[in-house]
Amino acid sequence: MKEQRSETVEKQRQRILNVAIGLIESEGLEAISARKIAAQMSCAVGSLYRNFENIHAILLAVNLETLKALERHVQHAIQINTGDAKENIRGMGLAYIDYVMAHSRLWQLVMHDFYADHHSSAEAYLSQHQRMFHMIEIAFLNLNPSQSKQAVSLEARTLWASLDGLCNLACRGKIERDGEEGVKVLADILLQRFLGDKQ
Repeated sequence: MKEQRSETVEKQRQRILNVAIGLIESEGLEAISARKIAAQMSCAVGSLYRNFENIHAILLAVNLETLKALERHVQHAIQINTGDAKENIRGMGLAYIDYVMAHSRLWQLVMHDFYADHHSSAEAYLSQHQRMFHMIEIAFLNLNPSQSKQAVSLEARTLWASLDGLCNLACRGKIERDGEEGVKVLADILLQRFLGDKQ
């Protein structure tokens, strides 16, 4: 009975998340509210708070789902390009850009720092974020195994901060050339230049 109830709770949580994700994708973060989620689900607002502590907890859970989906998307690029360390990193970078541009509103939510004041809800999110970046660091370590862990981390963070900068500009409409394709071209130039002098 307890297992059955647990499964039902999990299904309810996932349904709430699916609705929240749909609202963010279609209307943006500014449009999200507990009332709007409840209205879409044809339930009372109180039903949401039986599954999540507050709206911040819902948004954190949405971020966790986004990071998991992003990780799967980037991992797929590694599987396609296995064998060549440079191509793995390039593939990961382009896959990252591809996912962000396809789900720009969800990515913008990930970039929000609201979780900082909600530590009890943020642990799983932060852990997933670290796991995602660890995957990137391993790709850099495979490129140059003789580098120290600190040097690898610095290189990975430098490149990904640059890609995030491109994503941020694109999401704010500051990159006009050819829209989404223009961002991918710029990202590919950045990746090739960054990786060009790597052994």
